[in-house]
Amino acid sequence: MIFPTWSKRQKAIFGQAPVQDGLLSVERAIAMLNDRDERRRIAAATALGQARDARAVRPLIAALADRPAIAVAAIDALGSIGGPEAVEPLVAALGSRSFAVREHAIAALGTTGDPRAIEPLIAKLQDRSDDFYIRKKAARTLYVIYKQGRLDREHRDRVLAHWHSWYLL
Repeated sequence: MIFPTWSKRQKAIFGQAPVQDGLLSVERAIAMLNDRDERRRIAAATALGQARDARAVRPLIAALADRPAIAVAAIDALGSIGGPEAVEPLVAALGSRSFAVREHAIAALGTTGDPRAIEPLIAKLQDRSDDFYIRKKAARTLYVIYKQGRLDREHRDRVLAHWHSWYLL
């Protein structure tokens, strides 16, 4: 079930959704990812991220192909849920034309802490054709992954080398 602490706006967006005791089921939120109303799709993705239910990962991955606003909400939700299945689609989102999608994908990769995110983040860090802020966010995210303490020595050394080189420029 999804949260009784939703704002009045979120409850209004879901409108006719079957709600019991102020709670929306994960299954209903997944179904709402296909709603015609963009606001409902965004609210559904946000709710699924708050629920952190692994059943939502595949539908959220499918939502990455939607408009940038929905993709951003799906990326944030995938970052909250985590899991190995989410990493590759988040890495693919780094190549989006949308600044917001790239920015949120970088942050979501940081929350997963998965070592598979390191090389794509290093590549983004070194991509001088991308926005400076995106590159800086990639550097910060590499450091966040490093500080989580879940990397082996090789990955730690690689992250530190690139992170230091970024800040020594």
